[in-house]
Amino acid sequence: MPETIRKWWTAGFAMHFDRVVSEELLDALRPGRQLHGAVTWCKQDPALRDFQLRKEPKGPASWATLYVGLTSLLDIYERGGRFRLEAHGTHKEAGGFDPAWSSWQCLEVLNAAWPKVISYLDRAALKVQPRWTDSEGRVHALLSTSANTEVSVINREASISFCNQPKKTELCDGWTTSVIAALEARGRTEPWWISQMAKTLGTSPDFLAVDASGRLLVIETKPAKASAGIIWGPAQVIFYATMYSAWLAEAGESATNNLEQQLAQRRELGLVPGEGERHLTCPLDVVPVLALGPGMVSPEVWGRLAAVAESLSSLPAGPAPLEIWRLSTDGRLRVVDQATMAMSYPANTHDDVSTSTFEDRARAAAVAWKLTSPDLPEEARADGPYGRSSSLYPFCLPTACAHLNLLPPASAAVGFFVDRGIQWHRSIGAGPTNHLVSSQVQCVNALFAMTTDPALLQRAFGEHFDISEVLELDNAFLTFEYNGGGTDFLGEGRAGKPLTRGANSTSTDAAFAFRSAIGTELVLVEWKYTEKYLGSRLSEDRKGVREHRYAAWYASHDGPLDPSVVPYDTIFVEPLYQLVRQQLLAWRIEQAGLYDRVRVLHISPFTNREYGESLDRHEHRLAGETVWDVWTRMLRDSQRDRFLSLDSSRFTDPTRDLTSAAYRDRYGHI
Repeated sequence: MPETIRKWWTAGFAMHFDRVVSEELLDALRPGRQLHGAVTWCKQDPALRDFQLRKEPKGPASWATLYVGLTSLLDIYERGGRFRLEAHGTHKEAGGFDPAWSSWQCLEVLNAAWPKVISYLDRAALKVQPRWTDSEGRVHALLSTSANTEVSVINREASISFCNQPKKTELCDGWTTSVIAALEARGRTEPWWISQMAKTLGTSPDFLAVDASGRLLVIETKPAKASAGIIWGPAQVIFYATMYSAWLAEAGESATNNLEQQLAQRRELGLVPGEGERHLTCPLDVVPVLALGPGMVSPEVWGRLAAVAESLSSLPAGPAPLEIWRLSTDGRLRVVDQATMAMSYPANTHDDVSTSTFEDRARAAAVAWKLTSPDLPEEARADGPYGRSSSLYPFCLPTACAHLNLLPPASAAVGFFVDRGIQWHRSIGAGPTNHLVSSQVQCVNALFAMTTDPALLQRAFGEHFDISEVLELDNAFLTFEYNGGGTDFLGEGRAGKPLTRGANSTSTDAAFAFRSAIGTELVLVEWKYTEKYLGSRLSEDRKGVREHRYAAWYASHDGPLDPSVVPYDTIFVEPLYQLVRQQLLAWRIEQAGLYDRVRVLHISPFTNREYGESLDRHEHRLAGETVWDVWTRMLRDSQRDRFLSLDSSRFTDPTRDLTSAAYRDRYGHI
């Protein structure tokens, strides 16, 4: 056991934290040395890459870790003046890791191989899965980035070591009991609050850092969309700060000196940004910090976060009061005013909005509507389950309130669906789903008034269609979940059973018919909201059943689609699979002579970039950069007028007067 570590235990300390690496490793990594290329490599992409120093808690080895997001791409080990490299098997295979690098060797040998090591890093980084780089991984890198000049990182994943397991259990159980007791003392009974009691507390804060005032920052980071993690964050980070306060109280000056040494080593390697040298103050303030990444934080989170933080403010003196930060996309920090969190949620900046997905923005808008809408009773503002999951979600209504997903002008839609045998997607009873960002529910909320108001329908679509007279369809002027009026045009039915509207057959969200200069026309309406299909696939067994069903029509020389653009065997994945079926349905209805022209109208928010980028097959990406590029090429020239795409934002435009004020209030984010 190294002498420096022996001193901690022989002094009778219960805890130990030492990431000061050996002089041999530090010297090999210094500027001007060959291995400093590892530091340089990380700095080339500071938004994702990070470099950290490590040391065995009770052994002689030191090492440096190169991160891409949350995953370690390479470890550089040193022990007794010899070196070796290590990486996870997945990265080794992806980057072409040389097994010889894993053997202990002198520095000269490793230096000679270093250009190949950098090539390995470049190759492996390209194949890191998004789950490691999206969300939390990006937040970690942002806090360490050279653009972040507000704090100087001391170390990452800073786990304290304990002298033995019984002592660790004793101390951690005591701190945990205090945290849970403070929460239980509030006596709150909401399901989201009770769920906090079941969570566990680890011993590894995401970061230790020092700010310009010399305070020791114990930091827990969370992605903006991690609602449950953010709400529990104060308990986590206050636990960590209490743990570090206890270590500093026990070890005193030696602990502070050790942290200073760690900071000095990072400074030597050029890993500490900002002007001037920062040093820890004496006596040392330990500050728990919850740092939230860029993006939209769901509105209900702020009040719940404030409640948890306020409950823990009564804990015995130890760490300083909790601070909550927001991180921008370039690593800059801003402090959240906690005094206002319980009353209102902090406004989202342009940076927050621009870095969120459309689905994130839609869910945040839905939750804000649920919390504030005068059309909802108080019991509807609670979280609700979804599907078979027992979890509760803020973007769902309570099951008993699912019918309130329909706005007042569309409340009669339940009876409309029952009378026509139409199925709701994820229905609750005979009514709609309780999921607030359901595209079917949005479609009904937008269009239901047109079932009895042909003038409104003509005002909504007259600029795109030559409507001289709106015709009745399905005993209404507009209907929903239309699949051909009972005729099985695509051979999708089962023997002796009628097609089910809204399930197990190609249905469009809505449809309407009209008379024009050429005769009668039918429009099949497909409505999209937050849909995105990256990673989408159709299981092989379902593909096997269906792959022969549409083949002849897909290849037909007089059909609507050009089979040379996208191979038929690659269409069995959304969204192209649905687009193909709906266009074939329109063509088959027109072939049958029921209408002189049948068209597909696709209505979606054009700001939903993720839908447009949903190209899951290499063959699709060869045909274009977006879904619309590919689909335009797939349609034959003679069929281009049989498809039209409109932005659903037209229904929230008050100058068009197509929907109610309640609709615009709920969906105005589009």
